[in-house]
Amino acid sequence: SRTNSEELWAQQETLFLRLQRSCSLSNPWPLPYGDVPILWSSDAVSQICLPFLRAFEGDFVLGNLSFLNKVPLPLPFAFAIEETSPKASFDNEGSPRLPLTLFEHGRPQGVACDRWIAGKLKIHPTGHCRRESFEHLPTIGFWNPKIEALKKQPDLLSLLDRGIAVRQISLLRFHPSSSRITLGFDDVVLIHHGGEGESVAPFHAEFDLVEILASMKLFSSHSATHSFSISKNKQRFFTRVTAPFAISEGLSLPGTVPTSYYW
Repeated sequence: SRTNSEELWAQQETLFLRLQRSCSLSNPWPLPYGDVPILWSSDAVSQICLPFLRAFEGDFVLGNLSFLNKVPLPLPFAFAIEETSPKASFDNEGSPRLPLTLFEHGRPQGVACDRWIAGKLKIHPTGHCRRESFEHLPTIGFWNPKIEALKKQPDLLSLLDRGIAVRQISLLRFHPSSSRITLGFDDVVLIHHGGEGESVAPFHAEFDLVEILASMKLFSSHSATHSFSISKNKQRFFTRVTAPFAISEGLSLPGTVPTSYYW
């Protein structure tokens, strides 16, 4: 039947794409150096934003451990951040989980607090008490922060005539005092005329967190949510970050071939 033949063709096409991707990964191309446009996946944007988000945890702010205490304001970021909360929900010490705008117009707008930190800062608790179990001491962490872009486009890939698409990264190191961040680029492909091409060899690079976030000027109109295991005060809990895709322009990469090698 027609339906069965269409399904068979779709399966064969999927298999061909998987084989093509496997061959590409086994023979990766070298990374170009210099200023190269980057299309970040939603997952990559979430991971890069995570250390920035954690700077809004009230205990870090109170203990002068947040790099937000040191950076000049306003920050040139093209997005806002808010903590979303379902109605009639509570944190791990019974305080209501309230919607909270964390960052907007280039400036911090609020911090995440439990009852104790809120008392020290003389503000109301925000419902961010977290603990791995009732055997653990209360700490502070986010539930579901959302990156809200100021400029949105339906299809970012079509906007790039050249560049790289970063599908998956690893957060290797972050130094809060200096805001230096080291990223492992695990799954990267070249972009040619608005389409994805050859696989690029994995690499790692160090950036300034403020610089890399400031380079993201365009964002996708759709977002996705990603879960991350947070380790804090000898316990673990999950934070779910919702973020769009993003484009960085003018971010220097430590490659081995000139951009003319590809474009």
